[in-house]
Amino acid sequence: KKANLPDELWLFQWFLTLFIYSFPLSYIEDFVNFIVVKRHFAAVRLAIAIVQCLERYISGKPMR
Repeated sequence: KKANLPDELWLFQWFLTLFIYSFPLSYIEDFVNFIVVKRHFAAVRLAIAIVQCLERYISGKPMR
């Protein structure tokens, strides 16, 4: 906010960095396609979906 940078400039790069180092290339291709097609808040929706899928792992609860 202090630098007056619009969120679009840094959010997309930040999410891509998270995905690139955490998932196989085939997943990243799907993620980028989803973000490009859906546009508005797609990266945020994708991040929320990933966290929801990994919720048990993140919280330390036993997996089924």
